[in-house]
Amino acid sequence: MSTQVVFKHYFFQIPLSIRKISFPFGTITAANRISYPQSSNMRILIADDQRDVAFLLAQMVASCDHETVGIVTTGGLDVIAAYDRLRPEVVIMDINMPRTNGFTACHVLRSRLPSPKIVFFSGFYRENHPFVMNAGADAYLAKPTDVATLQAVLSSLEAETALNVDAA
Repeated sequence: MSTQVVFKHYFFQIPLSIRKISFPFGTITAANRISYPQSSNMRILIADDQRDVAFLLAQMVASCDHETVGIVTTGGLDVIAAYDRLRPEVVIMDINMPRTNGFTACHVLRSRLPSPKIVFFSGFYRENHPFVMNAGADAYLAKPTDVATLQAVLSSLEAETALNVDAA
């Protein structure tokens, strides 16, 4: 059973079993208690200039048992600064953002060591667009998305990371 949430012109299906909202400082549950993440699989930075979409995506990430370490809603330059400060393993970012778009932010983040896994999250550009294909992102999520698709993308990134660690 699920409910439908509308943000501007995007529709998201959220399972009704999700009774918590995750924020960078912890999780607020249905009982209004704050619980801090114990151990999660990956640390994720979310960047989308649509604030509601970014917070909904953070909730979806929490339902996939990963930790959202930060949410950036102000543009690409702040994504770069947040990455330098937080050092997440994965950055999920919108492409069309003010003050440096996702393509440019992706190129800058690729120059950082260690380089994060980058997931483009867009409702405008499609996965097979030449700019998307050549920007250097590890994965792509189309808006709107659902928890199952997000979980599949994060699982593939996690498996790829595990293979790279084992090979080292």
